[in-house]
Amino acid sequence: MRIGPGRIGEILKQGTLNFSTSITSFDMIEVLFRSVGVKQIFVKNPLAEKQDNEKNQIVLRSAGSTSIANLFPAKLELRSPSKSEKKRHSNPGIPKIGMNLDFRWLHAKGTSSVAPDAKIIVYPQYPEARFSGFLAACQSPPDALRRDNQAKYGKRILILGANDDGVTFGLVVTELEDAVVSVFPDLPKFEPIPILQTHEIGTPVGSSLLGLLLSELKSISGKWHPSISLRPGDTTPIPFKGNQGAGFTLEALLNVPRNADKAPDKHGFELKSFKPSGKISLMTPTADLGPEGEQSFRDFMAVYGWLGARGDGRQVFNGTFRYRKPNKRRDGHHYMLDIHGYPLSDVEQDIYVMLSNADSDELVSGWSMKKLLDSWNKKHAAACYVEYERRNYTGGLPGHDAEYRFTGRLLVCHGTSIWRYLSAIADNYVYYDPGHEITAKGAATVRPQWRVSVTKKIGETLGALYDDVSEEQII
Repeated sequence: MRIGPGRIGEILKQGTLNFSTSITSFDMIEVLFRSVGVKQIFVKNPLAEKQDNEKNQIVLRSAGSTSIANLFPAKLELRSPSKSEKKRHSNPGIPKIGMNLDFRWLHAKGTSSVAPDAKIIVYPQYPEARFSGFLAACQSPPDALRRDNQAKYGKRILILGANDDGVTFGLVVTELEDAVVSVFPDLPKFEPIPILQTHEIGTPVGSSLLGLLLSELKSISGKWHPSISLRPGDTTPIPFKGNQGAGFTLEALLNVPRNADKAPDKHGFELKSFKPSGKISLMTPTADLGPEGEQSFRDFMAVYGWLGARGDGRQVFNGTFRYRKPNKRRDGHHYMLDIHGYPLSDVEQDIYVMLSNADSDELVSGWSMKKLLDSWNKKHAAACYVEYERRNYTGGLPGHDAEYRFTGRLLVCHGTSIWRYLSAIADNYVYYDPGHEITAKGAATVRPQWRVSVTKKIGETLGALYDDVSEEQII
């Protein structure tokens, strides 16, 4: 018998979980993870009988996507390039990605132990991702994960999940110690990483997260909605005016606060709205190299900005910048987007995206690999692109400037990597479209937008960015 979300809340309010040292039901697992703020868990069931290798590492990914960086917040770094040529699918020359975790092991009574050296390393040459360092310097690590001891524990299951504070928690249940192992539910696979199963805390066990999302999207599609937004901490949406109305309205209708956190928006998916013949903003990382990355925004604009075309005194830095296609701006300079050191460089700092003056080769703005890796992999393991229509609002209530209808057409995307993103720039699918502005009155807007264009071949465009893209029509 399941505890249910209401009972879980009552247990959490008591302050102590009062569990024994044994975990007997899946409900107890939900309570443990919910007590530390985890909303979605990822399960490897079962762990290999002889561990995955002799280094006490556990394989969490057996394909090439770096989407695993989306699941567990980490300090990301590029390591030495891959050199192994032993495996048939080896892809030497691409740097390994290190994910240094803020990690803690959960125990049945609700306590936890810090594992300061826990990390995930993505090896693109194999390709796979390995969880390691989870025993070192930890006061109470799971004994069942020690290679020399694991045989006596029988079947073992690893459960992982991260909270909004960026902490990742792990739990190991074993056939020897925990009755739940014999009745552990068959959870749906996590599509970007099929070696893992997934479950959203509080939803029916076995539910497809995509199915839950499609059901909610269907309930709001096919009808007109005044523009609204849901602010963090609020329970009721408010009217909204502005260019972000479609995305904010979509999120508010699904009870997702705007700019709430760095996690995916709903049921493990990042949500993006788009209209036919429009543009989709993928992400907005600010430059961390060159004058734009090193100077204050106003100092940068004083040197590199120009007067806007409206003649209203605005100072702007805008335009569409594509890979190796010089774009003449109103200040008379030709600016060009390029990727330094890609795809041949073996050193992290030699790979960066750059906007430079094509006439003088001066670097104007640059984005390091770490900056792009942090930004792209935070939300895009699974994404859903939702088509909408817009018309002016005529309802008579204050605060709305438009209303939106979600057509029921969706593009569902799974799996990605930073290498796909860089290739999409080089293939001119992704471009830099900044909207920097300082008004005549001094109000500043910083808008470093990376976008794709919506055409009849939008599926092909997204296919350059994701491992799998499918189109759905839900109404």
